Amino acid sequence: MKTPETSKKNSNSTRKTKFAAFGVGIVFAFILLEVMTRLLLVVNPDLISFEEQDKEFLVENPYWKIWHYPNNQVRHQKACFDAAYSTNSWGMKGDEVDTSKFSIALIGDSYIEGYGESNETSMAYYLDSLTGADIEILNFGTSGGFGTVHQYAIYENFAKYFKPDVVALFFLSYNDLYDNVNAISEGLLDEDYNYTFQRTSNLNEVEQMLNSMPEPEERETRKGWFVSLKLIGKGIKSLEVAAQYMINTRVEMKGALGEVLNPQQTETLTKGYEIFNQSLKDLKEAIERDGSKFVLVQIPTPYQVDENWLNINGRKLDAELRPDLPNEKVNAIASELDIEVLDLLPAAQAYIKQEELSYPYLYHPCDAHMSGEGNFWFATQVNNYLESKGLMNNGVY
Repeated sequence: MKTPETSKKNSNSTRKTKFAAFGVGIVFAFILLEVMTRLLLVVNPDLISFEEQDKEFLVENPYWKIWHYPNNQVRHQKACFDAAYSTNSWGMKGDEVDTSKFSIALIGDSYIEGYGESNETSMAYYLDSLTGADIEILNFGTSGGFGTVHQYAIYENFAKYFKPDVVALFFLSYNDLYDNVNAISEGLLDEDYNYTFQRTSNLNEVEQMLNSMPEPEERETRKGWFVSLKLIGKGIKSLEVAAQYMINTRVEMKGALGEVLNPQQTETLTKGYEIFNQSLKDLKEAIERDGSKFVLVQIPTPYQVDENWLNINGRKLDAELRPDLPNEKVNAIASELDIEVLDLLPAAQAYIKQEELSYPYLYHPCDAHMSGEGNFWFATQVNNYLESKGLMNNGVY
């Protein structure tokens, strides 16, 4: 006869057996999914390509923090783009440069580098095509957290040696202000806003640095175990992109993105503007010292042109976000410093309305950078502005 204690023991034993069987079943199902995924990859090798980069593209340096490996070719894939990057012997994303031509130096972050787009669909490439064969476009844009302090550093340590006739600095509101503050922890600036980055003495020193770089390491793509997890991750991202299209807005809800457009500015942003003011002033003085013309270009962000995103994040921050707020602040700073400014936000808003563009407008749906179409529009605006100011006629206004 079974006692209550015996029944309890049997019940516990049965429960443990069921849990064990369940666990074994889960493991078996995962192994089966993994095998099936690998079989699918034999049929379609491009099945898993949510975000992969087959080789290192960026490398640190002590002069301006981050740059590209020279003479490098990289394939970068994400859910909404498949880009082929190539750099020249100086590490610029683009072809070799002809220093005998009239030249325009582009200094900026990943928007100028052409993140997410092959060389032939980058803003710098389109601008080079529009300006003609007699003008050389020097692309000093790079990704990896590159604010105004970094841009001043790359001019003083690298770009100035090419003696550009015109220097165009590109400002991106939601990134550059925070990157300016980060420059302190990165060792480019101290707490009193004194520059602490190392200085080069000539172009040969830069060339030696580039030549001493190790070979970029190749990265594994679609290799290793658990590729089924990558497939699941890609599926989730695809659903996210589809949801973005459905609600016609970006789902990035980081507070920092909205704070830049909030009239109630944070202490970090105030600091970012202070550093911007100083580095912009110093950059202007350095460029004019070298006999070049200087213009500042404000890049419109996807968050500034997306009304749904502005409304949702405004409610989240309990504030009425102003898409033109950073532009207004930067224009005021530039005016005090007597710097020419091309503010592209009004032009972007007008173009989107005129062409009746819907989400994602001029940008990638899975990334905040400009698409090929956006880059062509961007380059056309810059080209037209430079022409209107006479800056492609021996740099004379």
